[in-house]
Amino acid sequence: MTFAHRYVGADSLPARLSEFDVQQCFTLTKADIAALCERFRADRRVAAAILLLHLRASGRPLDRISIVPKELLRTVSDARGASTLTIASLRSLYRRRPTLYEHQRWAKDHLGLRDLDDVTTAELRGVLAVASDQAGHRDELIAIARAWMYERRVLIPGYRRLADWAREAFAVTESKMLAAVSAAIGAPAIRRCRDWAYAARDDSEMTNLEWLKTPPRRHAPSTLAETLSKIRSLKELMVHQWAFDNIAFAKQQAYAPHVQLRRSSMTLRIERNRQDLEIVCFLRVTLLDLTDTTLLQANRRSQQLFREAAQRVQASRSGHNAYLLRSVVNAKAILADDSRGWRERVIKARAALADVDEANLGSFASQLRRALAEDSRRVHACLAGLRDLDFRAREKIARSRSGRPGPGFRIQMPRARPMRSAQQCRRHRSAPRGVPSCTTWIRRQGVAPSKPAR
Repeated sequence: MTFAHRYVGADSLPARLSEFDVQQCFTLTKADIAALCERFRADRRVAAAILLLHLRASGRPLDRISIVPKELLRTVSDARGASTLTIASLRSLYRRRPTLYEHQRWAKDHLGLRDLDDVTTAELRGVLAVASDQAGHRDELIAIARAWMYERRVLIPGYRRLADWAREAFAVTESKMLAAVSAAIGAPAIRRCRDWAYAARDDSEMTNLEWLKTPPRRHAPSTLAETLSKIRSLKELMVHQWAFDNIAFAKQQAYAPHVQLRRSSMTLRIERNRQDLEIVCFLRVTLLDLTDTTLLQANRRSQQLFREAAQRVQASRSGHNAYLLRSVVNAKAILADDSRGWRERVIKARAALADVDEANLGSFASQLRRALAEDSRRVHACLAGLRDLDFRAREKIARSRSGRPGPGFRIQMPRARPMRSAQQCRRHRSAPRGVPSCTTWIRRQGVAPSKPAR
């Protein structure tokens, strides 16, 4: 339901309407004012205008006992040039019900609305049968039915009739889902999943179902280990091999929260077929969610390891740079001492620079790799847990990528660019603005450009 159709199917109005709502949904046109003046006398035009505006915005008549918002009363009264009413309802505006029904019939004819007949009802039920394959709740089907009738200028019936049609369509779809699940994994697997869900865990008093519903705790290696343990338990039930291609994923996501938000004892009390369907959908959606959660937790853990290693490298480089600077200054002072012979000065300068470690003179990336290799225990623990995740493409995609690309599969490789030499890069960085390329600038300087490295 879009924002513009938020009043579709409503039989009452909110206590307050904003000025934007009145301008967008409850404004009389010139044709409406002319029709009201032609059909009704002055004391009946405000009430008939309210019926007309509500029927146009919602597609169904206004409830007789609902209170009309003051903003709508003021807008209608100003449009007609009448005195503004402070409070009103249809019961106060229409003392006689036959008059109310007559005015409602006029508003329906003026807007070109038609009643719901048998042919339209059959079409609507067919639309609900198709929409129920993707809808997650019965209220979504009711909203779809209201929007469908509103677009076709059909008078929208009450909530009970729409709820009955939505319930029937939902029941048919649910039976199809149960048949598809039984055909995909079999009745023994469903029974095994149900027994495992309500079985108590060995290390705690909670059941497996309650354990799966437990949210992850703070960021820690133990949290990642617990998430991986849940994934391993679900894979032991062969959840990752269930092929639910005939069931829309939106339907699976709609059934899974029922188990998540309900206590396990309450889930055990519902009807067996519905219970099995909810548990199966919950296990599959939970496995997918846990896989995403594991990747996020592993990403955070890897970033933490990289960050700690970078801090260690930075501290080591800072200390080594300070020590290197002191050693260089000392060696410079020894070499500048003219009171000693050159041989003695060289020997003492070598002794001053003897403790300089060449291993710390590499790039920051190489030192970072070395720091991660020294922290192999934690790095191995982070990577070893991810072995439970199956990082493979589907069979069709893997086959198309292993040999010739399949139909509709196109590989575009970036064009290789020749590497510049160090001299070209230096000339390119020093080139002024407006120079098209580094080669042109080198030629203008009178230097022969070197060939690019292969």
